[in-house]
Amino acid sequence: MKKKNSKKNKNYKDEVIPVMGNDICEQLRKITERLGSNIDEGKYLDCWQVMKNISTPGYLKNSLIALVGQDYNGRTSKAKVNNDFKGIYLFVKGETPVYVGISRRACERIRGHFARNSKNSSSWIYAMLKEKVGADEVSSWDQQRLSNEIKEYRTEYFEDLRLTACLVHDSYILHMAEAFAAVQFKTKWNSFKTH
Repeated sequence: MKKKNSKKNKNYKDEVIPVMGNDICEQLRKITERLGSNIDEGKYLDCWQVMKNISTPGYLKNSLIALVGQDYNGRTSKAKVNNDFKGIYLFVKGETPVYVGISRRACERIRGHFARNSKNSSSWIYAMLKEKVGADEVSSWDQQRLSNEIKEYRTEYFEDLRLTACLVHDSYILHMAEAFAAVQFKTKWNSFKTH
């Protein structure tokens, strides 16, 4: 296979395709370190508090924007349109990292973990329910029962859960960071099985 010239290669969306090397590995390491140090330094949201205040307009968004005022390189960044940000987030249960997620609209995606009750919008909670009561049992529930069970299990599980996040501007790095952080933290609830 022929290598392309040394000019910056771009994809169909005009995004620069990074050159694999030590720089990317260093960025992934910094992102993971930032998430871990945020938890160690108390820079996180208490998920039980978030659950109690989820219906308060702007509560989660404002809390997250305040939490992620800097990216993993320490650069201050302005929140994007609609006070949201592109980034990575980590849920920690007790002292154990359990789930890493990414989104170009992280505030909205994280809100889904707290407020949505369907299989597709709450896939993490759905996976936990399948493990707890069995996949066959869960798949036999109608939408109303599933919604109620997701809500109930979330309330129970989120009691001792913390959340932190980190801005990541580059889409390529963001996608690689999710897998890298899931491996580094050995998160139980991340799966990279493709559709």
